[in-house]
Amino acid sequence: MSGTTGSSQFEVHVEREELLRYLAVLGKSISAKDKVARISFDDGWLMIAVGEADFAIAAEGRWAKPVSIDASWIQKMNRLLPAGNPLVLRVEKKHFYINTFGVPCHEVAKKKASAPQIGRAHV
Repeated sequence: MSGTTGSSQFEVHVEREELLRYLAVLGKSISAKDKVARISFDDGWLMIAVGEADFAIAAEGRWAKPVSIDASWIQKMNRLLPAGNPLVLRVEKKHFYINTFGVPCHEVAKKKASAPQIGRAHV
């Protein structure tokens, strides 16, 4: 993975194909009761969790604390994932972005995401 992050407290770079693969798996596991997706970053791993499903992929950058978005956006991201590699995931003005595709979010201060499950999704 190449590229460096800017001065943002919320900006990581991930490989497009890896993110696409895991979003597809995660999107299939979302149920109607799952309302929130949690996005966090720890020790080089971007973690996305919805309900009982979660995954972690290698990433570079900084992510100040976990954020949450509406879980329904996971399936939309899977279909609308922008071109480019690596992809830049960031938070600006209470919006979560993958390159230029953005959705509303809010910061989560109380709860950290679970430990990464390296290289595979749990469904």
